[in-house]
Amino acid sequence: MKTILMSATLSLLTAPAVAQSFEHFGDFTYYPKIDPMTDENRSYIISDGIEDADASLFFGCQDGRLKIYYDPSDYIGITDDSYTVVYRFDKQNMSAPVEWGVSTTGDAVFLPAGRITGFVRAAKAAKTIILRVFDYNGTAITRSFGLRGLTTALNKLPCARGM
Repeated sequence: MKTILMSATLSLLTAPAVAQSFEHFGDFTYYPKIDPMTDENRSYIISDGIEDADASLFFGCQDGRLKIYYDPSDYIGITDDSYTVVYRFDKQNMSAPVEWGVSTTGDAVFLPAGRITGFVRAAKAAKTIILRVFDYNGTAITRSFGLRGLTTALNKLPCARGM
């Protein structure tokens, strides 16, 4: 059930807007999005991978709350409800391993809701982040992302203002 909800979240967050435009803020691209049926603001920002432009670090609004997910552009797996992720801001120490929920398509992982505020606080103070997820075989998939412009970009998201 958890996996189905995550897939639904991913599809809702990334579904195309009717008249979608975008703005750049440093390493982030802002995509305004309003649900045409509910008028819910589902805008989001994305930082593309430094070495792999198909990878993305996503911050977006859903149900009035901020969601964060990491898409390494490689298949992670769907054999488990969650996969281990570690990350490192700039040259700081690596985080402790954390289980991030996986999408039903197996290609993205979601930061647990209880860790979002601390993650955002650290990300706003950093220039880069390295994220590593261990896939269904235990193989590390590592990607780097720039964080320049994050504070400005987050201020465009009503669900992230004041974080």
